[in-house]
Amino acid sequence: MAASAPGIEFVSAPPERGGSDALRVDVVGFAGVFSRGPILVPRRIDDWRDARRLFGGFFELKGKSRAQAFGPLALYGYQQNGGSAAVVFRLASRFTTAALATAPDIASGGLVGVAAATPGAWANGARVRVPLRVLRRAAAPALPALLPLRAGAIVRVRAAAGIAFGRLSPVAGGLTLTPATTLAPPFVVEELDPSVDVVVESNGVVERFPRLSLEPNDDSHLWTILRAPLRLTPDWQPSVPDAWLPLPDLLALALAQQGPGSSELVRATKLTGNWSDPSSIPSPWPTPSATALATASGAELIVELAGGVDAVKALDVDVFRAAIGALAQHPLPSVVAIPDLMLGVLRAELPRDTPEPRLPAPSPVVPGCADAVPPAPPPAPAPLPLPEIPEEDDLPELAPLTALLSQELLDAVGTLGDAPAERIALLDALPAVSAEQAIASAREIAIGLAHPELGALFYPWLRILDPLAPAERTLLVPASGHVAGLVARVSRKRGPSAPFANQKLVGAVAAEASLDVTTRSNINAGHVCALREIAGQGVLAFGERSLAFEGGPLGFVPGARVLAYLRRLLRVVGQTLVFEPNDKLLSVRVVVTLESLLGQLFISGAFAGKTPAESYRVRCDEVTTTRGDREVGRIIALVDVALAVPLEFIRVRVAFSRDGASVIDDADPKAGDI
Repeated sequence: MAASAPGIEFVSAPPERGGSDALRVDVVGFAGVFSRGPILVPRRIDDWRDARRLFGGFFELKGKSRAQAFGPLALYGYQQNGGSAAVVFRLASRFTTAALATAPDIASGGLVGVAAATPGAWANGARVRVPLRVLRRAAAPALPALLPLRAGAIVRVRAAAGIAFGRLSPVAGGLTLTPATTLAPPFVVEELDPSVDVVVESNGVVERFPRLSLEPNDDSHLWTILRAPLRLTPDWQPSVPDAWLPLPDLLALALAQQGPGSSELVRATKLTGNWSDPSSIPSPWPTPSATALATASGAELIVELAGGVDAVKALDVDVFRAAIGALAQHPLPSVVAIPDLMLGVLRAELPRDTPEPRLPAPSPVVPGCADAVPPAPPPAPAPLPLPEIPEEDDLPELAPLTALLSQELLDAVGTLGDAPAERIALLDALPAVSAEQAIASAREIAIGLAHPELGALFYPWLRILDPLAPAERTLLVPASGHVAGLVARVSRKRGPSAPFANQKLVGAVAAEASLDVTTRSNINAGHVCALREIAGQGVLAFGERSLAFEGGPLGFVPGARVLAYLRRLLRVVGQTLVFEPNDKLLSVRVVVTLESLLGQLFISGAFAGKTPAESYRVRCDEVTTTRGDREVGRIIALVDVALAVPLEFIRVRVAFSRDGASVIDDADPKAGDI
């Protein structure tokens, strides 16, 4: 046994996640446009490093404006302001595709499809590098032939007209290639080392897979290690809009590659067909790339991916609705934000009969020498044209659908089946609008909603340093991502009732508009959360009103969050008692458990009473649960709570007299702004 030097190996392990996650109040759900990562599936991230690894960094859209997608910016602002765990849903369109390539299965001479692990243009140019080490070679005027090579060896057969891969099989007359080749002799037969060290690389990310095998039956077989997911778990099932069905072939293929894998960059799938016969490649996989053909005869096979498309401009209403539904049903987030509703791309719906994009055939390869490079493959059928997807330009006029989707988002988080849901939505006002227009938007969104208290609208936008060029320019961004981080940070310390107003927004260098005293007063009265820029202090969250215009505790975000948390608390506690004997002892357990949890909320200041008795009451007895209820397996508990109303404004009264001035401070939440 070979000796090895002692050392320390650092292995990063994912954080432990138990049932307590269900009661966390600091997890935010985001939907947005990202450069990479799984699409149409909500995935959890735990910090900015985790977000960059899975969804990529800042994403500059195509077009003259050099605008950036708001998803990464919001997620970064969330982390800057104290947010940690988040659930992220990457938006996509019907025309989003994954980068693809076709490679040889060297031992069998068959075909392997190699695809980016997730869709998008990020993987165009990604490479899988497979070294091919020749152990021995022999010349053969024809096959079969008597060769000084072993039967069963994995070989490459080179001829003047091309290259074939396979295995040597014994037949009458010597050894021959399986599968048989149509190349014309003479041949050079090369036995290849079945052990390979594979490298996968893309945009500076490098993955190394040492000591893989070319043998298909080996557990460390190259394409088995990199294979696509064979079976997706329920949490990997994509939320595909019904209006997209039937899915275009390339989108269906991209979705099939998503899922757990040994590589974060690529997936491999065994295909029908033969490497030396391009016409046998199944649709929609492309013919082998010029790079793969040119390197197949050398010391290294290079498989290069191409054809990934983001198609951000083709985002439609359906995918936003899918994101809203996925985040509203996910068990973790207590807050939801979709800042990319502001992208203004919703009016770019493409007609349903637009042909699906197909990858063009590669350019012909001209052989360089007689024994190295195979000839150009037979011409493939003419590909269908790519759909004309407009480039992202300066932010266009935002569609009225933005307000409609904001209302649908609130409606989705406000109801879960027949019961009120357990999370709130942070919404953004449109850019470059007046305070009066923002107030009108708040009223428009709140009209007709069953639970308007589960939404908050923030005005105005924030100006931040462009993370791609911080010394050169700034960007205007929706505020919901930064505020979400603030909400998560204070909630983690003090619970769902924690106020977040009067807190500085880290990363914001200015507000889009300056608000005077009268405007701030009107904004708060109009149930819009103001963002105020104060010299020497930065930009502060200067309001925490919900969209519930009737006032009271639910007119404020902390009060609405406490009620939403109570719903979640009661549901989670109830799930732990299912299948317990439904007797008087169970009623006592329910009361004790609920009072203990409500006591923790009382300590955090969530209730208005001075004592627990004044703040909440729990009943679970023969009155609340009748004999008929118990016979059908039901237990009913009544929980009454008195929610605290935050002190929002202070009225200062000054009385002057001949002897001097006396000042009286009078706390009055109905008073105007000072």
